[in-house]
Amino acid sequence: MALPHLGAGIGYRSRLAPQILDNLAALDFLEVVSEQFLWANELIRRHLVELAQKVPIVLHGVEMSLGSGEDVDNTYLNRLGQLAHDTTRRGLRHICFTRSGEIDVGHLTPVQRTPEMIDRIARRVRDVSSLFGRPFLLENITYYFDVGSSLSEADFIVELLDRSGLSASGRYERIH
Repeated sequence: MALPHLGAGIGYRSRLAPQILDNLAALDFLEVVSEQFLWANELIRRHLVELAQKVPIVLHGVEMSLGSGEDVDNTYLNRLGQLAHDTTRRGLRHICFTRSGEIDVGHLTPVQRTPEMIDRIARRVRDVSSLFGRPFLLENITYYFDVGSSLSEADFIVELLDRSGLSASGRYERIH
């Protein structure tokens, strides 16, 4: 599932909203952290839907935890699916884990770069893409420590993209 060229965008921050709204014509898209809107009240969600009618939105998810041992939470997926339906055709997810069981790690944490992890993440990516009926981007993370891995980051990402049928986000400066 290939994505079109997105162009140049900026991350939406509520404290910058007036400046962003004044300069929408200069932007090809806005990147919005999806988790900031999943449980937002109706007024805030309506604002995002109205914004999506003016400029393309890319939902940047930070809590899907594609690399966790547990399945992705169905409540999270349902809310994310509704938000995506209301606002965008595009989304971005990190190649990481953010929780283990009931414990929220609180950070984007690197995964072991192994063939088994490629299997796990690629399966989840295909399942979520199928569920939403749309592709999304994968993004590698910046990390301060590396876990024992049998593959280089570049080899891991290339294989993961190939097996999941997705595109990379283009932040290639993060590949070691």
